[in-house]
Amino acid sequence: MKNFTKYLVVLILCIAGLRLQAQCTLSATSSGYNAAYAQVYVLVDQNGNIVDQNTTGTFNSVVNGVYQIHALNYDPSNAPSPLPSALIGAPLTDVGSVSNGCYNADLLTDFVTQVCSSCQQVYEFCDGQNVVITSSGSSAGYTQLYVLVDAVTDLILATNATGDFTSFVSPGNSYQVYALNYNPSDPPSPLPAVGQSVLTTGSNNSGCYNTDFLTDYACVSILANSTGTDVITACDSYTWIDGNNYTSSNNTATWTLTNAVGCDSVVTLDLTINNSSVGTEIAEACDSYTWIDGNTYTASNNSAMYTFAGGSVSGCDSTVILDLTITTTPPAPEAGMDSTYCSTDNLEDLFAFNSDPSGIMTWYDMDDNFLGTGSSYPPSSNLGSTHYHVTETVNGCEGPISMVIITIEACPEEPICGELFVPNAFTPNSDTNNDSFGISVLDYNCVEDMNLKVFDRWGKVVFSSTDPYERWDGTFKDEELDQAVFHYVLDIKLFFENKPRQVKGNVTLIR
Repeated sequence: MKNFTKYLVVLILCIAGLRLQAQCTLSATSSGYNAAYAQVYVLVDQNGNIVDQNTTGTFNSVVNGVYQIHALNYDPSNAPSPLPSALIGAPLTDVGSVSNGCYNADLLTDFVTQVCSSCQQVYEFCDGQNVVITSSGSSAGYTQLYVLVDAVTDLILATNATGDFTSFVSPGNSYQVYALNYNPSDPPSPLPAVGQSVLTTGSNNSGCYNTDFLTDYACVSILANSTGTDVITACDSYTWIDGNNYTSSNNTATWTLTNAVGCDSVVTLDLTINNSSVGTEIAEACDSYTWIDGNTYTASNNSAMYTFAGGSVSGCDSTVILDLTITTTPPAPEAGMDSTYCSTDNLEDLFAFNSDPSGIMTWYDMDDNFLGTGSSYPPSSNLGSTHYHVTETVNGCEGPISMVIITIEACPEEPICGELFVPNAFTPNSDTNNDSFGISVLDYNCVEDMNLKVFDRWGKVVFSSTDPYERWDGTFKDEELDQAVFHYVLDIKLFFENKPRQVKGNVTLIR
């Protein structure tokens, strides 16, 4: 027995280096007592000596060791002698030794074993690491046995001679590992067995196998490795913690970090790569075009780009490339002058001249309602003034309008002094036939008052007269004018008419 005690001292020094004095609270209660009797709980050390006694069953500030707590329930009128209170430090077997009866025998058959101790060494292992706890303090010729115990239940989980318990531990649990070095010719009985409480080891032996064995152990905690998934959504590419740049979705890449408890933390990448989108805006415009980038383009362009941040369906950028064709605002077409007709007159078609051979003439009414296309258009014969608009379209671009006003007036039922006539063309070529332009009546004395003005296409007056006999010869400031269509306005009052009237029309100078 002395050799075993020496071994324990060596084991403590090798494993712990310094043995700490534990301070424990041990407690036990018994429900099988006689209520009319006195109840006493007795704390007994590993040598069988009484350490303390009380009526509560709770013992504070208990030092390292293996103890028994006995419950003594006795008739106070016939108490054992001596009582445990008189035997502190003395053997438990002395209780009632001077009394008649069986107090001592009853006391010794009702007890629980409890241990007050502390870890001599604390180990932490990560899940998957080899869990090996060994001692170098074994005695030559003795048998070395390591015991793995569940720290919560005190049940033995495994025993072996190597101290390797890798396959018996699981993450999140705590264990105790005891080292038992015993003489094979005098082994403790029972030896540690899987499924039994570690407190039963050597309980059937006389001696100190159980007590010394239970005061020396190492504490083991198994820490869990952690796993996680890094869920990432990125546009076009993503550089992960492994340093790799991924351009396509990936859910297999892994990377190992260290978690908060120092174990492995394996991260799996769950990456979704969305691609940015690229599109083309095809546009045609006349003269200029303001695009989504805020710039105004006056020339064709197929290189400008604009990026909508997060504008695609996937939330990535959306880039638009401009494909712009700019076509030039043909000018307003040259149209005839305003004209006034009598309701019985034959109406001449409206004419417009295009600036480009490919130009298309389009006619509208004064509300810009479409009337037709072509270089000419027949005017309406309705009484009153009608406005006509005409435009020229070249390469899909429609230019500004020119306006012509046609007025249809009611004709006098019975002309007096002859019918007023204003020609619509003249040829100043000195052939005495239509060489000049002016008014014609059977008797010029019928003219009470008049004012005739001729305008060129830009509205400039090229001839003006208040004399019914005076005529225009197609010159302006003594210079012959080129062939063109001119507009005239005649304000005239005839003696036979109640009020003056105005006649408007076009006259063509032909050379």
